[in-house]
Amino acid sequence: MNTIGVLEQLYQNVNKLFSKTIVYSLIGARVCYSKKPLFELLKEDYFQNETSAKQFLKRLANYKHYSVFSHSVAYISMPIATIQKILATKFKAIYNSNYSNIIGLSLRHFLEDAATDEIRNALIDAIDIDYNVLNNIMQKENVYLIYYNGNYDGYAVFYIENISRVATHQLVRHTILNFSQKSQRYVLEQPRNKDLQLENKFYIPDKIRENKYFYNKYIQLIKELQLFYKEMIENGISAEDARYILPNAQYSTIVVSGSLKQLYDFIAKRKNKDAQKEIRDIAIKMYELLENKK
Repeated sequence: MNTIGVLEQLYQNVNKLFSKTIVYSLIGARVCYSKKPLFELLKEDYFQNETSAKQFLKRLANYKHYSVFSHSVAYISMPIATIQKILATKFKAIYNSNYSNIIGLSLRHFLEDAATDEIRNALIDAIDIDYNVLNNIMQKENVYLIYYNGNYDGYAVFYIENISRVATHQLVRHTILNFSQKSQRYVLEQPRNKDLQLENKFYIPDKIRENKYFYNKYIQLIKELQLFYKEMIENGISAEDARYILPNAQYSTIVVSGSLKQLYDFIAKRKNKDAQKEIRDIAIKMYELLENKK
């Protein structure tokens, strides 16, 4: 039996497998298209109205934007021979020989293997979205632990806001993890007022902040870039083209997920004193949130 056949046998169980985690795929998807902070995002109709949420998720699935569905994971028991077949073909399936008959699969795996849009739509329709799980969010400054599962290899989903593009570039190098980031192609970074609120929109390294001369030049240059970006947008340049002028210091939002083993590997590398301060601070906050769940 091929891997598609294996997953097809589980289609009837998708509600049981993913009802409590599909909402994290929804958060990942909305982050890509919104500049709202987390608790404002959760007030959207998508997080109140299951019909709206499923319509949105089905559009993404039919466009084959599968990555957001990686944030929804379930551990499944099956024969080791079947697990070996899946591991040979499924990117980022989770396996630990200490649990020889258990494999971690995401909703992404099921949707990728579905033969038609109709089957993908049916799979999403079959899952009841459990919004109550969002009552368990933990926060440490700009880092939110929005999902934690301690079973088997575990799984966790983080929402991180006010993180620079420099830091997200470092973060996504840890390719074993899953990411959904605010898109500068679809989300306007246009300032809403004249003072631009630079301190709330950009990361300023301590060494620059402590040097009055370089700090002032840094702020002035960022302001000029923002005004140039604003001018382009207001004169018909698309966001996807105007974004090339935006600096790496620009704050972003990103959803990050992975097994606990994968996340602790990232943390060990970036919590190290040799890591750059911003990404190290993020890793420390993630570590403290995970440790508080044990």
